[in-house]
Amino acid sequence: MLTFLFGSGADTNALNNLKSGNVFAEAILKESYKKEIELMVGKNRKLNLINKNSTKIYIQTICSNLEEARKCISSEIIENIIRYNNDDNTVSFQGYIKPICKDFYGCIFDDEILNKGICKKREEIKNFFYKNAILFDALDGRFNSLRNIDFNADAKKVLYVYYSIFVLMIKDLYDTKDLSWDIDNVFKILQKKYYSDLNTNSYYSSIKDLNCNVVTTNYTDIAKLQTNKDVIYLHGKLTWFEDLKNLTIYDIEKEEDLKKAVDNKDNLVPFIMIPSGIKPMICRKQIEQFMRFANCLDDTDILIAIGYNFNSEDNHINSIIAEWLRKENSKLLYFDYNNSGRSFEKLMWCEGLLGKIRVIPICEENAISEFNKVVNEVIDK
Repeated sequence: MLTFLFGSGADTNALNNLKSGNVFAEAILKESYKKEIELMVGKNRKLNLINKNSTKIYIQTICSNLEEARKCISSEIIENIIRYNNDDNTVSFQGYIKPICKDFYGCIFDDEILNKGICKKREEIKNFFYKNAILFDALDGRFNSLRNIDFNADAKKVLYVYYSIFVLMIKDLYDTKDLSWDIDNVFKILQKKYYSDLNTNSYYSSIKDLNCNVVTTNYTDIAKLQTNKDVIYLHGKLTWFEDLKNLTIYDIEKEEDLKKAVDNKDNLVPFIMIPSGIKPMICRKQIEQFMRFANCLDDTDILIAIGYNFNSEDNHINSIIAEWLRKENSKLLYFDYNNSGRSFEKLMWCEGLLGKIRVIPICEENAISEFNKVVNEVIDK
């Protein structure tokens, strides 16, 4: 039995205008969908991720991307931020770190900038954060704030990121130019077909006639539409909504759930798992998806991963794969698209398992044919 694990690269292969990765960070930082979000959640619940007093995102982004940071930020600023990040108490938070981070905020939002040295490289600094922003670590300690629907500042930051990614995906998939973004109209548009035609020559369409399991970390229905399989959704779906008050999930593709979602719309958050190191298991529906994944792996000889990169943010998935790989006769085929740089040797959990992992390079021009060739070779064997 074969199991296919699809990540965002497979969705963008099937629908070219889909966005992912760093585009999420830029849209969130720029507050690109502020108006749409306010219409869905209400202006009295104003959501945002950063403000003039934010510091963690800037510090983490610089410390994680030092080579890029040095191209636009002075060595003095970078060294002081590194020292502060390493608990050097000679660098004052109030006197140095906070004012510098306020300047970074000004670079992004074109507010008054205090440090004239930073002002000279405003565009370069802004683009540095758009490209490299480490956003999701800033949320890891805030998920607990969602326990109360009387949202505090921490809860609003988490919800802002959820809704930003949700709006971005909907805009990529549906015709929203005439959409009034109140939640009832959003429910209606989610019942419609995607306005863009899917590529018929895709990874998904290549396997539609195979006897196989299909698992995805994507939020769309593209895998189901093109494979006609009972897809396992590890990270939720755009049509799933979590009711924070009643502790349940509504699938608005079901008429009964749609009615409940409408009746409880003030308590809802899109049920999609964002790119963060913390993935709380909070409901039966989520647990069922992961149990289905674990169970299908038990009957699987070969797991084929395409568009999925085994990042540490997905260790909740990687741990299930690692347990399965330690079993006899299990094998992982990983498609390395355009030399993405994934090195399994550097992943601690792969120690002792490298002999069971085969990395298959594929290039953009011949990706589908190379994918088909390897999959057919597996089936023949």
